[in-house]
Amino acid sequence: MDKKNNWGGKREGAGRKKIAFEDKKKPIKAISFKIKEDLYIKIENTAKEHNLSIGQYAKKILLEHIEKNLK
Repeated sequence: MDKKNNWGGKREGAGRKKIAFEDKKKPIKAISFKIKEDLYIKIENTAKEHNLSIGQYAKKILLEHIEKNLK
């Protein structure tokens, strides 16, 4: 019974690595809203034409609209 097994218990290097405090909180907020399927398809197709994800495209057009209206 002196044989030591290699399973179970704490092992060096195991588990999730710690994240520095300054890297933990990102100043990013999520926006969520519902749209009809036909509008979603239009947005999806236009985003693909610009080689962007839907989220990237939505952010782009929102920023453009805001900048245009601030002038």
